[in-house]
Amino acid sequence: MRRVPIDHIKEGMQLGRTIYTEDGNILMRERTELNSLVAKKLRKYGYESVYVIDALSNETFDDMISGELRVTSVKQVKNVFQSFDRYQKSFSSYSTTNLKAQKKADYEATGKMSKVATSIVSDLMNKKHNEINMVDIKNAKGYLYQHSVNVAVLSVIFGMKLGLTENKLEALAVGSLLHDVGYNFMDYDDISDKAEDDPDNFEKVKDHPIKGYDYLKDNIDISAHVKQIVLQHHEWCNGKGYPYGLKSEEISELAKIVAICDVYDSLTSDHLYRDAYEPQEANERMMVASVNQLDADLVKKFVKIIIPYPVGTVVSLTNGELGVVEDVDLDYPLRPKVKVVKQIVGRVELYTRDLMSDHHILVKKVEYEIPDEYLQWG
Repeated sequence: MRRVPIDHIKEGMQLGRTIYTEDGNILMRERTELNSLVAKKLRKYGYESVYVIDALSNETFDDMISGELRVTSVKQVKNVFQSFDRYQKSFSSYSTTNLKAQKKADYEATGKMSKVATSIVSDLMNKKHNEINMVDIKNAKGYLYQHSVNVAVLSVIFGMKLGLTENKLEALAVGSLLHDVGYNFMDYDDISDKAEDDPDNFEKVKDHPIKGYDYLKDNIDISAHVKQIVLQHHEWCNGKGYPYGLKSEEISELAKIVAICDVYDSLTSDHLYRDAYEPQEANERMMVASVNQLDADLVKKFVKIIIPYPVGTVVSLTNGELGVVEDVDLDYPLRPKVKVVKQIVGRVELYTRDLMSDHHILVKKVEYEIPDEYLQWG
């Protein structure tokens, strides 16, 4: 199973993972046959890439959390985020009763969020995940909610690696799920349509941590750790972040963790203004960001749990060969075993090249466009 952009879907491929609509309903099930019409439908629903199964990459892998839990989590995040409409309308009413009822509803919604966070932590602890070997596939319409859930998953996995207590892991999960709730007090559709380097757009974006914090600050069911995450996840260690320009020693550890996972998930996601980066390139960009923006020590630990070329990834090598990653040594993730596909006089042969032994050969890049003759052997 490998991730490919929609433009690279070919007849004969199958969908590698079930995908969902913005509302969490099943759009297409795993093993659906793919073709140009299906690709058109996927794009209509805001998908720019999907996991596929073909002759080169025909194994499937479990998601980091169960599909059912991911869908439930996305729905709950959407429910809480959209409660801001009711929150705002309550202030247009002079009825104290209405305001109290709305506040009670908001507290109940965020209480459900805590239950989702507990489920995510429990699911991951039971699976004992200690590395990140998949990139989450999102659609444009539901990006905000799906991103929040995946940041929670990444943060908990990273927190487990750091040895955090279960209470802190749950705070990490809740904070991650709510870290972008402030966007709901803004025109998010307008903001998300524009490039991240648009200066006018950036000034608007800078308001969302405070707006989110203001929404949550009086909620007694939300811990101080969570409120710090919401407020501080865009602070930079060199003091040039926002909203308050805090320096490293003033930023909570949990906010630093969520900041790292927030950046990584954004880098590896498709956006209207750019395609997703592959994990290896995202890792490199994370290391660059650790110079000024992210906590350098934490970034060094984080990139060690990212598998840059997950099993099933099709890669080209510096010696001109093409193959699919079949095994990864977690201590040396840049030196995988690759099942090489070689054409010999009208036929295809397979053999394994171990890059731990072949020191002179490197992975050149991830490949999406595979010549048809390479897909016939299976």
